[in-house]
Amino acid sequence: MAYASSITALYQWMKRTGRKTKARVACFITMSESFPDDARQGIKDLFGCPVISRYSNQECGLISQQCKLGTEYHINTASFYVEILDLEKDISVEDGKLGRIVVTDLYNKAMPMIRYDTGDLGVMSHECECGIHGKVLKRVEDRRVDFITATNGDLLSPITIINAMWEYSDLLQWQFIQHAPQEFEMKINCTSDTYHREKEMLKVLKSYVGKDAEIKVTYVNETPLLASGKRKCAKFDVIPLTYWTKNGHLNALSRISSNGIYLIVSKHINYINKVSGQIEEGQK
Repeated sequence: MAYASSITALYQWMKRTGRKTKARVACFITMSESFPDDARQGIKDLFGCPVISRYSNQECGLISQQCKLGTEYHINTASFYVEILDLEKDISVEDGKLGRIVVTDLYNKAMPMIRYDTGDLGVMSHECECGIHGKVLKRVEDRRVDFITATNGDLLSPITIINAMWEYSDLLQWQFIQHAPQEFEMKINCTSDTYHREKEMLKVLKSYVGKDAEIKVTYVNETPLLASGKRKCAKFDVIPLTYWTKNGHLNALSRISSNGIYLIVSKHINYINKVSGQIEEGQK
């Protein structure tokens, strides 16, 4: 059992070096991150064993696990009631539509969680290749705040960028960051001072995030690990969007970060301006 990014790194290293193994592994279990399809198939071929992903979180525990015969996630219905709700409203969406994964814990007597928004996105279904009937998660996407926003406003799962970047497996490491609605940065770690496929790579990335996107390429020695030990390949950087009135008072403030979205809505602006005006008057 390991982070998906760790097993992906193992596969990339074995592929790059041509290493083979005689290790007898019964099964690989990935968790906490999306696992690219190419890496999944590569690990199966190299080790001759199944690769299964689990969906869990610290608050609830093991919510679902991937079926051995397919890609769907069987839900732990004995312990949880799982719903997929609309991205903006607290209403259920139809099967096959992307939405927020919301969980009700049936046996948590210490801290009951009722319709707990996990912050993750997924797709529900009622069919699995194994033939078992009942709710299954057809797909589990990354956290909503980790989604990249294309220049036209469409949300892009990090796994979309990850799958596109498999074409450039000669890179040691890479990290795609969004700094602003049209400003992106690609950090790459390669064996030379410049990457010979840079222009081609940027063209592919722009086909996803928008042809009008500005993508800066930065060469690094290593992409940083998070405190959790994960290594994010695609992420939203902190984006402060501040607007001010002519007299310098706050008009609106929105802050988007990897920890969530914080909004000071317009109905509170007048109060904030009033308080700030009183402070300024008192200081005089």
